[in-house]
Amino acid sequence: MLDDMHHLSSGFKAWATEVQYYGMDECRQACGGAGVLLSSGVAQMWADAAPNVTFEGVNVVMYQQSSRAMFKAIAALDKGKKVAGVFSYMNSFPSLLKSKCPAVTVADMLDLSTL
Repeated sequence: MLDDMHHLSSGFKAWATEVQYYGMDECRQACGGAGVLLSSGVAQMWADAAPNVTFEGVNVVMYQQSSRAMFKAIAALDKGKKVAGVFSYMNSFPSLLKSKCPAVTVADMLDLSTL
């Protein structure tokens, strides 16, 4: 479970800090000139939140670590092995990839019976 936990925690850290950073920056910008004034409190909240994307690992590295587990699971599937844990849903992928999609046109893709 250590690999699964590492995948989930590094991915969640990167996603959550990125969302909070861009959300806080949007809030600051929405306040206009008051958003940059320390007296408003918004600028200080933004300054406090900004380093979170770097603390405990830069988000790019965290996303890479998270995706490494996914690529490892895909490589196992490619070799015909079954995967367990958070990636067990991928065990049905090989059979799905071998089946031919009957859709030919855009209209076919919009038809629920095709999907």
